Amino acid sequence: MFLEISVYPLPNKTINPISPRELAAKLLQKWDEQPCGKKTPIEDIGANYLRQYPLKENDIHFFWELIFGVARHLRLLDTEIQKRLAQNKRLPPEIMSTLRVAAYQILFLSRTPDYAVVNEAVQLSKNSRHSWAKDLCNAVLRRLIREKSSWSHVQDCKSPHQLAIMTSHPDWMVERWWQTLGKEAATKCSTWNNTRAPLTLRVNTTKTDVAEAISWLDSHGIKATATRYSHVGINLEGFSGSITRLDWFQTGMFQVQDEASQIVSMLAYKEKDMRGMKVLDACAGLGGKTTHLSQLVGKEGCVTAFDTNKQRLKLLQENAKRLGLQNITITHDKKQLVDIGATQPFDLVLVDAPCSGLGVIRRHPDIKWNRTSGDIARFASQQAELLSNFSELTAKEGRLIYSVCTQEPEETTETIRNFILQRTNWTFARFPEEIKGRLEQHARSELTGVTGDIFLPLPQDNENGMDLFFACCLKGGSKK
Repeated sequence: MFLEISVYPLPNKTINPISPRELAAKLLQKWDEQPCGKKTPIEDIGANYLRQYPLKENDIHFFWELIFGVARHLRLLDTEIQKRLAQNKRLPPEIMSTLRVAAYQILFLSRTPDYAVVNEAVQLSKNSRHSWAKDLCNAVLRRLIREKSSWSHVQDCKSPHQLAIMTSHPDWMVERWWQTLGKEAATKCSTWNNTRAPLTLRVNTTKTDVAEAISWLDSHGIKATATRYSHVGINLEGFSGSITRLDWFQTGMFQVQDEASQIVSMLAYKEKDMRGMKVLDACAGLGGKTTHLSQLVGKEGCVTAFDTNKQRLKLLQENAKRLGLQNITITHDKKQLVDIGATQPFDLVLVDAPCSGLGVIRRHPDIKWNRTSGDIARFASQQAELLSNFSELTAKEGRLIYSVCTQEPEETTETIRNFILQRTNWTFARFPEEIKGRLEQHARSELTGVTGDIFLPLPQDNENGMDLFFACCLKGGSKK
């Protein structure tokens, strides 16, 4: 499981005491100084900075563009900057952060003329504690402008190391994909991670439908189209405003949720058969899937949302209230949850487990720099424990959905294969035909030794832009 909602908060004030470039550089310096594995999500730091240093509304989108863009292309930017420094000179973090922001604008954006980018970077350096660096910044950036047309193409990469630099990934990550997937697929995956994820909504079917929501969005000048695989999803095209400020968002007509994430909740039963069911979302987080399950089971059913993070559950509660969903019980008390499951086992348990998050790098590019190769095994061990514990809360003949927003074998096929081998009462369930037919090539009936329906959208056949999830459904339930 990883945070699904990419709605960037806006401050209430509209004072502009600082430029978006300077604020982005400050944030990126703070984020970069945190050690790998302990970095605060860049989105959280950004929200906090906007509260401390309010920007004008039309600068806020630019601010987010800069911090996510630098995080997305960090290693390539550093490489291009270092090429233009004498003898690999090590720069103060404040100056390096300023150069990264400027280099990103020069190499990837066209909003601001190059000369203006250089001028502001030089001025920021001049006003810093390292005013000596102003001439260095000027020289590096002007040389970068002159030479930026001489880049190599990603397809020319001859080794995992070169591909890791060009696509801005850690070496271990690309080497892993190169070895397990091959050069072509590793290149595709690494390149895919640097594309922009679509802004996708899930319609609240208790209040409206896709056609009506698209009509409303169109009447407000927002281009929207129905998603290809989820029948309750909508993609927004070219929208750069704040989705949270739209009337229909505030009145609970839709929820921000990626299409792949929407599909996960539909994998166990035909939609008509879910009415009235008792469901557990065992790793609820902010509740994207919780609220979807709530819609699916209807007023006759109920959803229990469990998470150990009280702050997330508070936000889930607010979200459920906005959506007008009243069949959700929220708890962080594991003993209470076990007692509920012991007396009235769940028809369906969803384990949307904590994971490495390598399938959502497009949305959260800072994940790349907050993971180590050892994290894969650590998450896999945690996922196995969660599956073991929460599977005991299912009713006899009940079902269990396992999902993660990564496609690493240890966290996906191997985790499920080991779980089934150790428990003869659990087997794979086939996806409902209504959803399997829509998923087309993304529903795979056999993969790496695991037989059964598996949801696995890959970059090479995923032109519609779903996040790279893994999900499957098991049937059998506990031995009660």
